[in-house]
Amino acid sequence: MHLIISGSIFKNLSIYVNSLTLDSNLRRKITVVVLAALAVLVSCAIHRFLKCYRSEERLVNLLPIKKVEELGRELNDIVVKKLDSPNEERLNPDWINDHPTTSLCDLGLDNFEKLIDFVRKYGPQLRSLNLKLLDIKDEEFQQLVYYTSNIHCLSISCLNMTDSALKHLQDLPLTSVEFSNCKELTDNALRHLKGLSLTSVNFSRCDKITDDALRYLKGMPLTSVHFSWCKQLTDNALSHLQGMLLTSVDFSLCTELTDKALSYLQGMPLTSVNFSSCQKLTDKALSYLQGMPLITVNISCCDKLTNDALRYLQGKLLTSVDFSCCYDLTDEALSHLQGMPLTSVNFSRCQNLTNDALKHLEGMPLTAVNFSSCKKLTDDALRHLKGMRLKDINLSMCRLTNDALSYLQGMPLTSVNFSCCYNLTDEALRYLEGMPLTSVNFSYCDKLTDEALSHLQGMPLTSVNFSSCNKLTDRALGYLKGMSLRSVCFSSCKELTDEALNHLEGMPLTNVDFQYCLKITNFSSKFLKLQ
Repeated sequence: MHLIISGSIFKNLSIYVNSLTLDSNLRRKITVVVLAALAVLVSCAIHRFLKCYRSEERLVNLLPIKKVEELGRELNDIVVKKLDSPNEERLNPDWINDHPTTSLCDLGLDNFEKLIDFVRKYGPQLRSLNLKLLDIKDEEFQQLVYYTSNIHCLSISCLNMTDSALKHLQDLPLTSVEFSNCKELTDNALRHLKGLSLTSVNFSRCDKITDDALRYLKGMPLTSVHFSWCKQLTDNALSHLQGMLLTSVDFSLCTELTDKALSYLQGMPLTSVNFSSCQKLTDKALSYLQGMPLITVNISCCDKLTNDALRYLQGKLLTSVDFSCCYDLTDEALSHLQGMPLTSVNFSRCQNLTNDALKHLEGMPLTAVNFSSCKKLTDDALRHLKGMRLKDINLSMCRLTNDALSYLQGMPLTSVNFSCCYNLTDEALRYLEGMPLTSVNFSYCDKLTDEALSHLQGMPLTSVNFSSCNKLTDRALGYLKGMSLRSVCFSSCKELTDEALNHLEGMPLTNVDFQYCLKITNFSSKFLKLQ
């Protein structure tokens, strides 16, 4: 706001000075003075803004939803995210080695200076090095490798890293490497891996990689390969994998692959396959999976598949299947899964499914089901789930009423998603009382009132989403007081005011979304204390 005012003052003063009858030298001097004054005003404005929204104890990242010029609107429409502070207890080699999926950036080593200091001290003790979220240059990577000579597991996601960086890996005892989202890497990057005894490689989202890259993997004792989103790959890429004893492959979103690609996998002891969004695949592709000891199958978003595709899976001991967005599947498709020890199924957006589809799931040890956007499902569909020990259920955008949730009673649910189930009322949430829920999503259930949230009291919730529940008032958030919430979303709840934020004080929040809550006029830390 101060910047806008300062700009206006400068514009008016400039017009006034130019209107005066003065010689050019004096006019220039006056203009210089005006510019200096403006610089002071701008500096003060920036200082005041930073002082309001940053403190030594908290780092709050404000993300305006609208243009920066609209910041003068008292910051009505914003999402707040708090960055986790460094955890000193985790910054030790033992913890890092035991948690290879945790980035060092998340532990507070968020720039190269901090990282190299840590690595110089502990490098020889590290067996795992996760550099995701860090922008590491090739020469910096060389230094890190020099001090971490004993690492077995390396994970990097760096847009600017080039092929030459990987030549420094030759002397390391690596067994697993991930270079996902390294957009500058080409086939030559994998050439630098020749001779390593790798069991796992991941080059997902490396756009420049072609079929030739995979020939450098020959001779390695690989069990897992991930090349999702490598859109230049064709069927020939998988021919380089023939003869390997792979147990896991991920070629999701490799959109040029056809059924022939899977023929090269025959005879492998695969337990997990992911060919999601390989839209040229047909039922024949799954015929090549016969005889494999598969446990997990993801062939989602392959819209050429029919019910016959699942026939090739009969007799397998699958625990997880994902056929979401396979639009031609009908109830018969699920009949081919009967008798399997499935714990997780995803048929979201399979819009031809009816209530009868779920009867084929009866007797399974399911813990997670997703039938979101299966718009023919009604309350009776959930009758087939009654008595299961579900922990996670997603039935968003289904034609459900309150009675549907009555079938969930007694389940040990930890996560429920009923967003866009427009017929639900406060009574629906009563059926969830006493459950160990950590996450609930009832966004766009616009019949809910404040009383709906009263049924959540006493739950160990960490995440709630009631976006676009327009009848909610400040009182609704009062029912959340004292919970250890980390994420809350009440965007477009237009009756909420500044008072609503008071109920969130003291929570360990990392995500807060009150976009388009137009009655909230002050989002300063006196209303919301992120700890």
